[in-house]
Amino acid sequence: MDLISPNLKLPYLAPAQAQKHVTHNEALRQLDAIVQLSVLSEINEPPDSPQNGDCYIVGANPSGSFADKIYNVAAYQDDAWTFMTPNLGWRSYVQDVAEFKIFGGDGWNNLTENGGANDSSPIFGVNTTADETNRLAVRSLASLFDDEGHGHQLKINKSNDADMASLLFQSGYAGRAEIGLTGDTNLHLKTSPDGQNFRDVLIADTRTGALQTPYGLNPALMTQPTLACGGPDSFYGLPSASSIVVGRNNLSLVSGRMIFTAIYLDRESVLEGGFVTQHSASSDTDAVMRCGLYHLGAANGNAWDIGDLIHDFGTVPADGAGHKTYDLATPLTLPQGWYAFAVGVNGTGAAVRYIQSRQPGLGYIQPHGSGAASDIRFGGPTSYMLDSTASAEIQNGLSANWPSNPIAIVAAVNSYAYNIFIPKWASWT
Repeated sequence: MDLISPNLKLPYLAPAQAQKHVTHNEALRQLDAIVQLSVLSEINEPPDSPQNGDCYIVGANPSGSFADKIYNVAAYQDDAWTFMTPNLGWRSYVQDVAEFKIFGGDGWNNLTENGGANDSSPIFGVNTTADETNRLAVRSLASLFDDEGHGHQLKINKSNDADMASLLFQSGYAGRAEIGLTGDTNLHLKTSPDGQNFRDVLIADTRTGALQTPYGLNPALMTQPTLACGGPDSFYGLPSASSIVVGRNNLSLVSGRMIFTAIYLDRESVLEGGFVTQHSASSDTDAVMRCGLYHLGAANGNAWDIGDLIHDFGTVPADGAGHKTYDLATPLTLPQGWYAFAVGVNGTGAAVRYIQSRQPGLGYIQPHGSGAASDIRFGGPTSYMLDSTASAEIQNGLSANWPSNPIAIVAAVNSYAYNIFIPKWASWT
């Protein structure tokens, strides 16, 4: 039978042992030193005037009476030093540095270093359970990240531009809003109705600072339907709250020319078709009307270039009056931005009805009148005619890249646009 305990090395009382109190007191002295272990310091040499009960950790290069006692716990008891060899995992509070240390077999390490360190723990939970995805988890009424004198930054880094670095706000553990660098280096603000499908409601370009609002700033400010059509989920009308309808009239179309009307979409929108109201028919037999949709190009002097073709709606007969409807079998999803609808007839005598509107950004503000009658009006490019003949394009198909820039501006009073093609939109939600 061993005479000492296997872990703490405490002496056992032997059968029929004389002066058992000596052995018993020795065990109590060791327990007094190592239970709730707290040492004054980690040192290599014994202090000059130790006090009874003082404890130290022997350092890596001991000398004097500490020689050969590397990493031992040294306790000064009853005017003598007692040494205890630590086992793996012993912990001690070190008073002079106000830190806990843990014995890792090859030395005493701070709890902020390897071998029991908090900063090397694979997961950590505060009042909740962390997991492999949420390796740091906190359940609390609030979390405080305080200023230490020069401000405070919360940093979220990602390794690649295509990765995510964001804050996700949840309800019932389902995401409802997200802000951050979500898939590129621009700042995105996203929302979701179900935690699965997210839409960008605000994008800030980190290079230029430009803002995009793909779904508009306020759905309540959108233009209301001017003509309900196609049931409750679609309508004919203008695309923006800044489109101000002030009247309607008739416009005679020149044979072989196209008229382009610029519009602005303040959010991603779904185009389902459109219509043109023909006031009088073309006198030419088999004349046709063709409509199309283009990107609006760059500014070109006092006008704007026409961009790439998005969709050719095809032709309808122009030698008969009435609504000319262009329904899309597959609706078009159009991002926020500028577009131009094209309308042209390859026969003489045709006239169409139009409505007037003003589109944001396609004009400049100028004073008009004087005194009490003065007001502010818009001027600048709105609708355009193509200078060269377009009979071939109207008959055979619109050009992907228009062969000539529009140079003549068609403008009503104060440069309102002639809206000839009235788009049919899916209702915004």
